[in-house]
Amino acid sequence: MNFSLKSLVWFVALLGSTSSANAGAPGGIVLAWGKNDYGQINVPANLTNATAVAGGLSHSLALRADGTVVAWGYNLYGQTNVPSGLTDAKAIAAGTYHSMGLRSNGTVVAWGFNNYNQTNIPPGLAGIAAIASGGNHCLALRSNGTVVAWGNNSVLQTNVPADLTNVVAIAAGGDHNLALKGDGTVVFWGYQALSPPDLPAGLTNVAFIGSGTEHCLAVKSNGTMVAWGFNAKNQTNVPPGLTNAAAVTGGLAHSLALRKDGTVIGWGNNSSNQTNVLSDLTNVFAIAAGSSHNLVIVDRSTVIPQAPWFDVSPGNLQLTGTGLNLRVKGLVGRGFMILLGSTNLVNWDLVAFRLSVVGDFQYVDASATNRPQRFYRVDEQR
Repeated sequence: MNFSLKSLVWFVALLGSTSSANAGAPGGIVLAWGKNDYGQINVPANLTNATAVAGGLSHSLALRADGTVVAWGYNLYGQTNVPSGLTDAKAIAAGTYHSMGLRSNGTVVAWGFNNYNQTNIPPGLAGIAAIASGGNHCLALRSNGTVVAWGNNSVLQTNVPADLTNVVAIAAGGDHNLALKGDGTVVFWGYQALSPPDLPAGLTNVAFIGSGTEHCLAVKSNGTMVAWGFNAKNQTNVPPGLTNAAAVTGGLAHSLALRKDGTVIGWGNNSSNQTNVLSDLTNVFAIAAGSSHNLVIVDRSTVIPQAPWFDVSPGNLQLTGTGLNLRVKGLVGRGFMILLGSTNLVNWDLVAFRLSVVGDFQYVDASATNRPQRFYRVDEQR
């Protein structure tokens, strides 16, 4: 997949990323992995044609090409209760317990946790080109290159620098913010312990920015990366040889990068397998990181739907000394084959997936011999 730095602009939010819909970009399917204590990686079965994703602490958002928004996961504060009138969104963002949407007319809507007035949109806010969501604060980038912030201001995270202009992209962390200016320089404000007055050396010619809860990320125009801030889980230790990055985002203590070839790499905290990028993951065009989970959108524009496309027969499911061996026979390449696992037939987790399967797809669950029963389901997403 080819990316143009001039035609595709990524806006990265607190615990995930949000992108404005790229004109003409095909929608795709959403895949997720990592922590799943509230079902935040259980992508709704009817979610298709997605163009952007965003992740909060334990909830997830997806934007469809038709401007509608889908939300799932933790909902104690109504953060997944998408407003009924939001049918013309062009960008999304997720904070800790709140969510945001940018309408096609340049206005902003927010919902969920509001103890810091983060869902109270400033009066008269219009002409917005991008949004970003912090832990309990919000950012909006006006089309004239200026920034507006509101919500929690405990460490001055909503005190936008008075002379900040010519901004082309924004990112919000837990209690800090980044702004990318048109000249390729970066401005930081908010929680000062994360970033000294002088930003990292060589932070010029920046093309994309991103942020985790307590760390910052930047991609230079040559595709190399710079990371700084808290590093207890190695979230700012950029993997050697990481080049050709096209987007970047961060979670609580992990980082995720999308390469221009449509592949993804993760690093940092892996307590919930959030940096174990799904195998066979290619053709990705959007990424987001929640606190400890990830969301990606995979391009399916080249898949030709035909049926039938897979078959599972009893002889292809065997328990041996090495574990459970499952073989699915792909009859015709179609869509995406999703293998789900469950211990109770109610909550299903993504186990593996395969793109446009032709021929056999084999999966071995080596731990099946020493744990309670588990059920498997093969689904299709198109």
